[in-house]
Amino acid sequence: MSMEVKKVKYDIIVMMILMIVCVLFYFIFIPGQIRLSGAWNGNTSFSSRTFPYISVITIFIVSSISLIKSIVTIKKHKSEISLEAKAKYTFNKKTIYHFFMPFIVYLIILAYGILFMKIGYIFATLIVPPILLFVLGCKRWQIYSYVYGFAAIMYLIFKIVLKVPMP
Repeated sequence: MSMEVKKVKYDIIVMMILMIVCVLFYFIFIPGQIRLSGAWNGNTSFSSRTFPYISVITIFIVSSISLIKSIVTIKKHKSEISLEAKAKYTFNKKTIYHFFMPFIVYLIILAYGILFMKIGYIFATLIVPPILLFVLGCKRWQIYSYVYGFAAIMYLIFKIVLKVPMP
């Protein structure tokens, strides 16, 4: 199986999981964690749930588009599958690394959450994202700058525009 087909299969699984998580957030986690005060009465289109809902919907739409794109790519490459690809799958260091990668990423995100509560948004965001990008094998410095730029924008939106206190 070509490396591209393997990657596309992983993408399909990740996009499906991401879509399920978005549905869970939309219907269970956001309503369960973000309570509406009595002032909202359901008559307004903007509440404390608006930004999380928009974020979840956006992620769901992007995941859906990526899922469709991956399925189309698999269908195009289906004819390229050879007998070698159907041979027994063997484990080596690289496949073991890829097997444990989701767990490593989960632990890094968990560490980010803990650091976020202990030392605050700014220091946690300065420490953890570069570690995550390094573990994922990112070698382009521009990506690191995009992450810090996005973090700065989020900080400004929450601190200045929305006036939400950040830990």
